[in-house]
Amino acid sequence: MTKRFEKANPTGRSAPYKADPGQGPSVWEGPWTSIGVELLGSYAWRAQSDVCRRVVDRVIFEHAMHRGSRNGELIVRYEDFASWGIRKTSISHGISEAVALGLLKVVERGRRAFGEFKGRASTYRLTWYGSEAGEPPSNEWKRFRSLQDARAAAKRARDAIKAQWGTRRSRRTIGDQHSTRGGDRRVLAAE
Repeated sequence: MTKRFEKANPTGRSAPYKADPGQGPSVWEGPWTSIGVELLGSYAWRAQSDVCRRVVDRVIFEHAMHRGSRNGELIVRYEDFASWGIRKTSISHGISEAVALGLLKVVERGRRAFGEFKGRASTYRLTWYGSEAGEPPSNEWKRFRSLQDARAAAKRARDAIKAQWGTRRSRRTIGDQHSTRGGDRRVLAAE
C-alpha cells in the first residue's frame, strides 16, 4: 500500500502541523498559565520597567509551577530572582515597582538570614488571580486612568527604594581615607 503525502507547505514539510485553534492546555505539555488581553493592554502592564517585568515573570513562573493552585503562597527567594537574570541590587526596585503598579502583592515580607537566625523568603500574590484562601482577584492594576499615571507611580516606587537605601557604594576605610572597590581612586573623608 502506498502512503499519500500532501504537497510541501512553505516551511518545506509535507505534513502540516495541526495546532489546537483554542490554544488551550492540549497545546502545552506540563504546567502553564494564561494572561488576559485586558491585563496585557493595561496601563500598569505597559508602564513596567525591564526589572519589574522580570520580577513579575518570575512570580508568574512560580505560579505556573504550582499549577495555579498556590497564589498568595508563592515563595520566591532572592536567589530565584537573581537566577532569572535580575541583579541582586535591582530586585527590591522591581518588587516595589510591581507592587506600586498593582501587579503583585507581598503577602508576607521575608527576612535575611544572619548568623544563627534563619532567613525566610517573601510570599507573593499575583493580583489578577484569586488566592488559595478563596479571595477573589483584587485587580489593583486597573486603578490607573492613563499611562502617565502608571509611569509616575512606578517612578515613585523606584525613587522611594533609592531614597531608603541611598547610594550603595562599597567602601573600605583606611585611616582617614576611603577607598572604593575601583582600586586607585581615593576620596578624603570629610572632617
